[in-house]
Amino acid sequence: MTTIESASASASALKRKATDAPAEAPSPKDRNAARIAKLRDRMRAAPNWFPTADGTTWTNVTRPGKSQRSLFVLTAPDGSQQFCMVGRVFSATLSEEALSVPTQYSDANSEHTDLQIHLSLRDSTCEAWDGLTEDIMASRDRLAGIRESAIKDAMVPMILGDDEKLPGIPDKKLKAYRKKTPEQLTEVLEESWGGTGTNESGDIMRTKRRCYYTTDLSNADVFMDKWLSVTDASGQPLNYIADNSAIERGDLVLVWFRALAQATAGNFHVSLEPRTVMRLERDGGGGGGREGSAAFAAALVKAMQRDADI
Repeated sequence: MTTIESASASASALKRKATDAPAEAPSPKDRNAARIAKLRDRMRAAPNWFPTADGTTWTNVTRPGKSQRSLFVLTAPDGSQQFCMVGRVFSATLSEEALSVPTQYSDANSEHTDLQIHLSLRDSTCEAWDGLTEDIMASRDRLAGIRESAIKDAMVPMILGDDEKLPGIPDKKLKAYRKKTPEQLTEVLEESWGGTGTNESGDIMRTKRRCYYTTDLSNADVFMDKWLSVTDASGQPLNYIADNSAIERGDLVLVWFRALAQATAGNFHVSLEPRTVMRLERDGGGGGGREGSAAFAAALVKAMQRDADI
């Protein structure tokens, strides 16, 4: 026969058992959101975070006697030559499927492969990345001023310098340039400048990684190891050559890239060269539930230190 005392004891035991039950494990979406938030905070504090990277300079990395172009790379105060920014994918030409589609610019006889990823520089939101639009707009503002910086801080001082010859600038044109004042030369370069790394309205960022003398799309490892690394938010590699869906329109990504200013065959332009892409979230915020077990810190450090030889 059950007494009032025994019933009370049983109820207390059940209550303790319910209280002691382990908490439910976070969902894949929640784990991915935590990764994104951690990345957000760490990248915003980094000296090479493009939206806030102050004190940048142009480093002349031209190889005299070996190069046919004069080349500068944007450099952060700590010496970093890869900058990082966040955005949503506007378009990507990375997979074998996408690269095999002929375009008006493609050359069937080319010895090189061009990997391209374009980012939208428009308003966007992400639950795990608060202030996403502000970060994107700050990057857009910096890109809008990159041509002016390349002209005034890199090209004009180089052209008016003491070098007798400059790769990428014909002697006759160099002689004419050197008859001008810095202000006059700045105006000439502004009028004749080519690419700036964005579309005309400045709301699409265009990046391209040229894979020199690499065309065998059946060997994905060469592209992934040497030319462009693409991972998910946990650092797991994504085979973007074989998988056309690895990076898609609308995906939220971090992109580590180099900003290059160059003079080639008498023409001047800025180009943006991606080195690492980290897919943070699928379009729509689901994250895809594809998180792996790679250590976040190791993946982040590896991504930030991919400063390959120029």
